[in-house]
Amino acid sequence: MPNHHLAYLEPGSGALFTGDVAGIRLPGQSYVRPPTPPPEIDVKAWLQSINYIRRIDPASLWPTHFGSYEDVKRHLGELEQRLEDWLLFVEGQMDDGADRGEIPDQLKAKGDAEMLAEGSDIIQSERYDLAGTYSMLTEGLMRCVTRQREKR
Repeated sequence: MPNHHLAYLEPGSGALFTGDVAGIRLPGQSYVRPPTPPPEIDVKAWLQSINYIRRIDPASLWPTHFGSYEDVKRHLGELEQRLEDWLLFVEGQMDDGADRGEIPDQLKAKGDAEMLAEGSDIIQSERYDLAGTYSMLTEGLMRCVTRQREKR
């Protein structure tokens, strides 16, 4: 697993303490936000880690940010889909020539709309920002896109 993908399983209970690899989720919320700060976010490796967690089949996830959740399959599925969507979204914005300073605002609008669609309220966005602001999350995704392109 990559640097930020360390997880520890407590075999007796099936609790998996996931760190950032399982995303950010607030108690009482269903919305899962990927923490993608720079410098070295690798979405491909992250997706492999998510699949590894699926194979472990834990009873519950205990992400660093914040609490524990028993809807493991739904949680991981949402995280996986959002990681892929956000990476493509940021890459598309970069390709379209969007100003570097505008992309975080565009990702925030997308992320907040996703959160609201899950029945949350806009106040929760500020709470999620405690674990990672959109400007920081966007920088990580842009760095990932840049690194992928350098490898081509």
